[in-house]
Parts: sequence; structure tokens; C-alpha cells
Amino acid sequence: GEQGVRTFRWRGRDPTEGKLMGTTFASGLDDYPRALFPGEDEEHLDLLCWLALGAGKLARTARVLRERQEARLLLPQAQAPGAARAPSPGGAIGSGAAADPASSSGHFGAAELVALEARYTALAGDLLLGLEATHWSEEDGAYVDTGTSWPMQGSPSSPTSPHQVASLGKDVVVSCGAPNGESKIVHVPYDYEPSDVARAQDRELRQGCPESHPKMNWPLAAPGGGLMLQAAVVGPKSARQTGNNRPRSAKQGGSGPTHGKVRHLGYVSLFPLLLTLLEPGAPGRPRDEARLESLLRLMRDPEKVWSPHGLRSLSKADLFYAQENAPGDAPYWRGSVWMPVNFLALRALSHYAKHPTASRELQGLANETYAQLRANLLATVLGGWENPSRGKEGQGEGGTEGSLWEHYDDKTGRGLRSHPFTGWTALILNIMAEQYSI
Repeated sequence: GEQGVRTFRWRGRDPTEGKLMGTTFASGLDDYPRALFPGEDEEHLDLLCWLALGAGKLARTARVLRERQEARLLLPQAQAPGAARAPSPGGAIGSGAAADPASSSGHFGAAELVALEARYTALAGDLLLGLEATHWSEEDGAYVDTGTSWPMQGSPSSPTSPHQVASLGKDVVVSCGAPNGESKIVHVPYDYEPSDVARAQDRELRQGCPESHPKMNWPLAAPGGGLMLQAAVVGPKSARQTGNNRPRSAKQGGSGPTHGKVRHLGYVSLFPLLLTLLEPGAPGRPRDEARLESLLRLMRDPEKVWSPHGLRSLSKADLFYAQENAPGDAPYWRGSVWMPVNFLALRALSHYAKHPTASRELQGLANETYAQLRANLLATVLGGWENPSRGKEGQGEGGTEGSLWEHYDDKTGRGLRSHPFTGWTALILNIMAEQYSI
């Protein structure tokens, strides 16, 4: 990030795992699109938001504890014989507070709690500076990750010329052999232009197999017959003469990809709203109201995040919308409706509909969106409960009546994957009762 600005990245993305895009399991949003080229230059919006939320919660915890001490609602208990007092976080915090009765009894003293509140308040403020400086995209009217990518086909601010944007192509999944008899599964470009001399020669010499395994044994068959094909990102035509046409082999520089905003719109773009990090009308926060209005427009756009069954995880206009990450690896966070994020959305909308310093227009838009989204979620989840034929596995199969599902199809409202799923989908009870305290 910029000098003095804190940014963060999720670890564990593997650019060699042979999928359409390296997964980000640490985030919980496994296949949600990120930068095409995983690396240390990535800056992940949702991670920064979680840390900002945590810092704010720690500051509030310190304030509440101090207020309770001052009101003598929390009385210090005698320290157990021989027990040592835990060191204060931050080392210097707490020095000079030995005269505080709470400090000598094993609890934080009032002076320490004041210092902790100030420390975590300052940290939260620094993180919010990073949110604005690094992640806001004026072109898209939303917050996004940053990293190394190409402009993507379908991105809101992508170039109009096909020579300047990446697109999706197809690879054939084949078995390649080495002289010692060892075999390796690789992905061979299936669609390429005759003018792409480097790729044509590669196909002619080795049928796309790597030099370490130059013999093409056989292509793999798809379960339903035919060749097993996998979607692959193909770089802009302007990059193909350098061989930088696919993320698995592309190198930065020249006509290759560049570092900048990673323009995928979906759940991650909404995180500052979902976690109520924006404070419209607050002193020193002049942009927050406009940012919220822009995020609400994104949320309500039926061509992007809004669906009749809840907020979809990825914009319909995104190149990766509903795309498998590998053969048989069905799209997960690429369009489906997920209850935990929709719950956070309802909680945030309820918050902003009553926000004391928000404009009446923003309050009204948040309230209207809240009512519509809540009605859609209730109809989807309770409809699947009462009508099991809407469930993917409920057609012609018994035992799915009364099921809650892991997530839901954004086009049909059908339940997907695990069922009965009484984990986060049980949040529908909170939504029915309009109880959003967490």
C-alpha cells in the first residue's frame, strides 16, 4: 500500500494448483475471484475490513470495562495466592499504574484501559485510511482488492478493444509422459489462433506437453463423454506475442499484466457496508455517505448483486460468474446466495436505516432495501423448506422435506450442496425475528 497505509493479504493462494484461479481458502470465500496472479503484492479488502472491525471491538471492550469499573459494576477480585499477573499488551501500557487497585489484583486498571482504548481506536482509524487509499475504485463506485491482473472482459471499466482485455478460453486435460515412464496431468490449450506461432509450434512438437514430460499419452475423458475441458483465462491479444497469454505461465512486465485494482464486484465489494465500518455524517468522514449510496446501488442492481432470492455472491456481469474452477469443481462463491453474508447485509441495512447522522434519503433507501431483501430471503429459504421439489436433490428423492441448505441458486432459489444445513442457514430464525445483535 501507500507509505504509512496498512494493507493485508490472505496467505495460501497457490498459482500452480491447476485451477481456473488460485483459491483463497483462508478468507472463507474459497473460489471468489481475486487477482489472476497470486503474490505478495496482493491487498485483500475483506481481510482489512475484518481487522478494522476487530480493532474497533477491542477499543469498545476497553471502554466498557473502564466504565464498569468507574461505576463499580465490575469489582476486582482478590488475586489467587502465588498467581502472577499477566503482562499488559504492548509492554509500555500499564507502566506506572501500580497504585491502581484493579491493576494490583490481576485486572486491567483504569489507566491501562484508557491507553488500550486509545491504542485500538488509533489502529482502527489507520485501517480505515487504508480502506480509502488502497481499495476504493472511483471507476466502479465500489471497494475492490488490488493485485496483478489483466483487464477482464465484462469488468465495469475494462477497455472496449478485445486486444486489451482477457477472456475465457478452454484447455484440454491430458496425460503427458516422461522418458522414465512417469506421467503428469496437464492442461493443453484447446483454442488458439493460427497466428499465435509460439503456441502452434508447441502443439506441433509436444501437443502442449511440458518439456519435462514431452510425450502426450492421451486426453482425459469427461464423465458424460467427450474430451475433458477446463476453462482458462486467456490474456489480451496484445500480450500473446510475448507468450504472456495465460496466468499459469505469464510473467509481469512488457505487455503482460499489471498491478492495480482487481475489478470483481460482489460480496467482497460490500464488506465496508456489511461490517458497518462507514459512518455517514460523522466528523472527519465526509465521503462515507456517498460511499454508502454507491454500495447500495451496487447491492440493488439486478444485473450485478441483487437477485429475487437474496444477494448473489458475484456480479452477473463478471467473467467468472457461475464458472467452474476445475472439471467437477462446481462454482461456489461465484453467484450463489449465502445466508451469513445476507444476514450481515440485513443487519447493516437495519443499522443505517436508523443511523442518527445519515441523511433521510440514505435512511429511506436502506430501509426499503432491507424490507425487500428480507422478504426475498424468507420466501427462498421457507419456500425450500415447505416445497422440497425446489431443492436440487429434492426432485424424486425422499428425505429432503424440511431442509435448510448450505447455499441457494441465485436464478431459481433451489438449495445447493449440503442439507440439512443447520449451521449459518439457521440464521433465518434471526431474520424472522428481526434480531441482528452479534
